[in-house]
Amino acid sequence: MGEATVHRGKEAIRGFFEGFIAALPPRAIADFALRSLRVEGDLGYITWSAGAALPLGTDTFLVRDGKIVAQTFALYSGRYPMPPRERAVSRTP
Repeated sequence: MGEATVHRGKEAIRGFFEGFIAALPPRAIADFALRSLRVEGDLGYITWSAGAALPLGTDTFLVRDGKIVAQTFALYSGRYPMPPRERAVSRTP
């Protein structure tokens, strides 16, 4: 799930990751480092970096019966300033 799109099904998710990996800066895969890993019940959270070009990324996973059923991620590249926009607020009823 992203800011503008939800990818559902193996083909859509595969297509997203193929495009994402193809767009990574040189050496990002080689420079990947897991910074933290936390698990609480069905919820997993990691932070990572991939060299100077991608100093911070996060992924959150919802796992049921040993399978990822939902994932979100965010990364900070430092290359581009964030555009001005209202802060997103999530409210649970």
